[in-house]
Amino acid sequence: MMINNLAFDKYFFSRKGSHLSVDAHKGGFKVTSVRNVISDVNNMFFVAFEETPEISFLPWELTATTFRTQISVCLFGQDNLWIKGKGRGIDLCYFDYGNRYIANYAYRQGEKLYVCDYKNMAHQCYNPIKGKVEIDCPRRRGEVCSDSITVRLIPDENGEFEVALEQFYTSSRVLAYTDFPYEECVKEAKADYGTWAKKLQCKTQAEYKAAYVLWANTVYPCGNFEENAVLMSKAGMTAVWSWDNVINAMALAKYDFDLAYYQFMLPYLYMDEFGCMPDSIRDGYIDRGYVKPPVQGFCYPYLIRQNPQFGKVEVLKNVYTAMKKNTDWWLNFRGENPVYLHGNDSGADNSTCFDESEYIESPDLSAFLSVQCDFLSEVAEKLGYCTDKRIYKQLADELAAKAIDRYWDGEIFVRLAETGEKYSSAGLLPLHLLVLGKRLPGEIINYILERLKKHHFSKYGLASEALDSPLYIEDGYWRGPAWAPNQVIMTLALRAIGEDDLADQIAEKYTKVLEKVGFFENISTARQRGLRAKSYTWTAS
Repeated sequence: MMINNLAFDKYFFSRKGSHLSVDAHKGGFKVTSVRNVISDVNNMFFVAFEETPEISFLPWELTATTFRTQISVCLFGQDNLWIKGKGRGIDLCYFDYGNRYIANYAYRQGEKLYVCDYKNMAHQCYNPIKGKVEIDCPRRRGEVCSDSITVRLIPDENGEFEVALEQFYTSSRVLAYTDFPYEECVKEAKADYGTWAKKLQCKTQAEYKAAYVLWANTVYPCGNFEENAVLMSKAGMTAVWSWDNVINAMALAKYDFDLAYYQFMLPYLYMDEFGCMPDSIRDGYIDRGYVKPPVQGFCYPYLIRQNPQFGKVEVLKNVYTAMKKNTDWWLNFRGENPVYLHGNDSGADNSTCFDESEYIESPDLSAFLSVQCDFLSEVAEKLGYCTDKRIYKQLADELAAKAIDRYWDGEIFVRLAETGEKYSSAGLLPLHLLVLGKRLPGEIINYILERLKKHHFSKYGLASEALDSPLYIEDGYWRGPAWAPNQVIMTLALRAIGEDDLADQIAEKYTKVLEKVGFFENISTARQRGLRAKSYTWTAS
């Protein structure tokens, strides 16, 4: 079995290693880049068709067909793209950013055409193999940029055109395109995806498509990425966030240790001197405005179960050193009762837990830190760090007691950090207290199980806000939809207390809907549809 055709309603077109991707735009498609972005994507140009084309693609090639024109597109290397076709030719229209100092301009050297795409901090070289390229680039005297740029692909006498686009950042590499003919690039991309799908042991269409999402969102080493990195989505969420990476590592652990290990360790590599991890990492930008919850200690045992290499002493030493530094940061810099300064710190950005204040204490944070300290104590024992073993065991006990005593009075609640005032929320976030497992009293476990079954358990997985909450919103981000990390965390926590049946039901409902709707950033819990960014890796994971 091999993958069926893909479509823009659920997927974009890209490939492993490439910074470029192709996505839907005004009935046709656009080419975007994830290189040098601060947020979202950098739009390069869109393809103007005289009629709305029929578009379909496989991981290695995209085709677009109208009555008059047919084109094919493939990607190769980090920043290169082939376009070939027959018929009337096409126009590549650069986006106008409405800023006179985002100074796009174009020039020609022989048969080759160059565009300076200032928004992307890049140049593109158009090298015609068949037909020719022409430029429409009007400018006014005294202005620093062109009003607009359109690159026209003109067919030859046989009605064929073919152009190789090389994006570069300082100097063109002057690629010998005869060494990389279109057909060879398609063949290489197909073989690479096939190797990847085989490595992941894909058997069903859903598995092949999930494998495609992970493959297509992987970029080669560049800038802050010293090894291959798996972005969340080239369709918009073009970074590695400091808990999304853990979910992806868990999926990859069994099949590709090196890739999984780098994903897990990447945010640790960019901790500041105090041990604070960044919120997210891009090749050219690191966001330190927020943090993400310390789920690493809770999830790492799963990595070991999936692949014994994660339990090797030399690996554990690296993980221990990094995790210890970050755990100490949480305990030293986020208060005696650990706090989130903003909803984004919790991962559940706009959860109803933060309606009264962005600045809260939430039981999940103390619980995750307790579990992480337990993990550090266990690893310290394996490594012979006797003092650390005692210290982190004591911290684990204290944090667990705090998570229970401070946020439970017959129901689970959060506290406003400034006043200590109790505040109830129907969000799923506080119920992550369940990660404490058998440390919890039976009455709390039963309370959480009842909340999950009666209020959060939907046809499509666990809802991030209680389904009967007046604040529930179907497309409310963390106020209703089902999210991959919630499903992963809660099913692992349920299995740890012997609730395998409920864990299985949650996993089955969530994965079944993904088979139907694709791998979106989050999933509606009211009906069968994906929401927000498409081709999202933690959902595919």
